[in-house]
Amino acid sequence: MSKQQGALAAKRGLIASLLCDLLILSHPAQIAAHKSKNQIHTAGSIRALLVASALQNFLETIALDPCPAEKLARVALKIEQHFKLKKSLRHVSTLEPFARSALPDSASSQALSHHELA
Repeated sequence: MSKQQGALAAKRGLIASLLCDLLILSHPAQIAAHKSKNQIHTAGSIRALLVASALQNFLETIALDPCPAEKLARVALKIEQHFKLKKSLRHVSTLEPFARSALPDSASSQALSHHELA
């Protein structure tokens, strides 16, 4: 989560965190563990299970489609449209010295110029 600015933003971050905790605690595996008086599971393991389950459902959807290649191409296009890489002006200054030291002098100036244009 990013740095919170001000009291209201801090409350929003806390509310989101509490809602995530509640969601994880209400997972069927957690409820079953609690009812059987066993230890509940870590938030990380529940999250990993949810991610794996979502991936499995996605793969089943693709595999069972009459035209899986077309379905996968449509999904890939939607992913490309939805998830855009965002530029970070705040982190450019910290990466610039590394980029200069990692590349030969002529390649460094070309790479940085290309980076600035992109």
